[in-house]
Amino acid sequence: MNEIEQKQKTNTSFLDAGRGSPTPSETFRTGSETRVRPEISNAITDDPVLDVRRATFHYIFTHPLFYFSTFLILLGGIAFGYYTADYLDAVIITLVLFFALYAIVMKRIRDAFMEQFAKSIGYEFALSSDVAGVDGALFRVGHDRGISDVASGMNGGRPVRVFYYSYTVGEGKSAQVHPFTVFECTFESTMPHIMLHRPDGIFSGDVPVFSGGVDLTLEGDFNKYFSLAVEKEFELEAYQIFTPDIMQDLIDTSKRTGFEFLHNKLYIYKDKLIEKRAELDALFALSNKLCTRLEPVIKGMKGDVEAIKRLK
Repeated sequence: MNEIEQKQKTNTSFLDAGRGSPTPSETFRTGSETRVRPEISNAITDDPVLDVRRATFHYIFTHPLFYFSTFLILLGGIAFGYYTADYLDAVIITLVLFFALYAIVMKRIRDAFMEQFAKSIGYEFALSSDVAGVDGALFRVGHDRGISDVASGMNGGRPVRVFYYSYTVGEGKSAQVHPFTVFECTFESTMPHIMLHRPDGIFSGDVPVFSGGVDLTLEGDFNKYFSLAVEKEFELEAYQIFTPDIMQDLIDTSKRTGFEFLHNKLYIYKDKLIEKRAELDALFALSNKLCTRLEPVIKGMKGDVEAIKRLK
């Protein structure tokens, strides 16, 4: 066994130990096509990334290039302070450059994390995507909106994407960047506009609940956990989608999570960048389970939804 094969075997064993799942084959199917799974492209590390922050610290403390870069930053700061006699500015500039270097490394580790996730489930990976290709309340807020680290593929015949998204509110020193992890599932049928979220969740801040919606009362104790808004005249369809058994599945994962149906897409918003593999796997499993359970319901109401929309 050569050195490359030995390294691949070691990495595979480490992944299996961490996830308890077998390594996928080197080919995968998307719809009716069979494609070769893409290799990790231009990644900062070939090691399995199961936790972005821990992997970043591991990279920092084990790679000479980072030490060398840090040394150059310190040397530059000392030189700046010596020649300008402005040691406070020298310290500030040095710290800013160091944290900028740390942020660059962490971003590259995060890219590798999402690319490894995409590869492991047989999905394709892209570093970015056009914001014009998405629609929903979250994507109309703020400025400097951007999509990055996109895993895309097919699940049960449905196009699925998992990606990072961020937008900025405010300007200058008051600017705040809001990061999200988004799951997107595309159905064949058009659905009414529906939002499901916790009262203290993402739709209670910058992201508004759509105008013209109707607030619905949920069965049992579910009102303690969720607020449900639906496009007017589609109240019955909302109850058909969010049945008590589906709501029960969502309770444990509803914290910091919002759900939105719009046109033929379901968006699940998590208001943070998920940087742990176990958490990302859990969101992916829940999202696919939800899509699988909802698809026959959505197909069954297709005629009613289209008829109501034509009358509006």
